[in-house]
Amino acid sequence: MSASQRRTITDDLLAVMVRIKRESGVGHADIQAAIDLFACQQRFEERTGGIGFPLVEDIPQERRGEFMAALAQLLPPAGGQDQNGGPGRWVSATEIWPSKVIS
Repeated sequence: MSASQRRTITDDLLAVMVRIKRESGVGHADIQAAIDLFACQQRFEERTGGIGFPLVEDIPQERRGEFMAALAQLLPPAGGQDQNGGPGRWVSATEIWPSKVIS
């Protein structure tokens, strides 16, 4: 597939994927480790001056597909417990993307 045929993976799409993983019980540390692995350190430094943590916005377009695949492989701890000890829960389409659900 040529570069002109590829679709852009938006920051919003990545943020939704992260929110879905968090809601399913995947811990923040696991998600942040994936972001750190794929983020561009230079972009992060320019955006923040090196303060804080890289965000999905710091992942270059050419690495976003790989990031999405890595994020998809993250699983919550066994037994449906999130890292805070509470039960995992199912997330509805309305919670994920309320503006896209027609009532």
